[in-house]
Amino acid sequence: MATLNLAKDYKYMALTFDEVAYPTPVNSHLIGSNDGIKWTEIKQYDFGWRDPSIVNINDVYYIAVGDKINRTSDFDNFDNGVITLPDPDYAHWASEFFKDKDGNVKIVSSINKDATNPNGFSLRSYNVDFKNLTATLDKDVKGNWEVGSPIDPNITIVNDQLVLFVSESDKRIHQYTATDLDDTFEPVKSNLVEAQGDTSTEAPELLLL
Repeated sequence: MATLNLAKDYKYMALTFDEVAYPTPVNSHLIGSNDGIKWTEIKQYDFGWRDPSIVNINDVYYIAVGDKINRTSDFDNFDNGVITLPDPDYAHWASEFFKDKDGNVKIVSSINKDATNPNGFSLRSYNVDFKNLTATLDKDVKGNWEVGSPIDPNITIVNDQLVLFVSESDKRIHQYTATDLDDTFEPVKSNLVEAQGDTSTEAPELLLL
């Protein structure tokens, strides 16, 4: 049975990974869930994608990994690198699909001219044309960062606000909101950072149940 048919038994699915050695190799895992809380592995892949993000466009699944976008129709066969993000002088870290207020699917990525510099990251968004398989620069994402050097961005619309979660150079997850992508993201006052204690945390995701 095709892997996609197995995945369709679940309401949600995602790609995750386990690290063999930093930064590669890694193993990829397709997982599924019906409530967003309990997850089951559907398939493990012997190739690895670090920090993948998936979006479904007209029954084709696109997977963003760094500066590349791959695609599959069945999760058994993959076309790699069908779209490349611009800005070749930058390393792209944990690129992630999101929808803006107009319903357009975009990508937000952490960029850094020297990915070995943990204090050199900033955020940039890109427009994606899935029909013509192209990506173009959208804008720099501005924020009054509490610490700085944001990585692993996740943007979700909640009550007509853009909610942004990022990890920063203190290796803690921080939360911000903005009215629009053109605006400056402002920090949300909460106990989120303190609640993480001494644990290093990254790659946050917001799921609306």
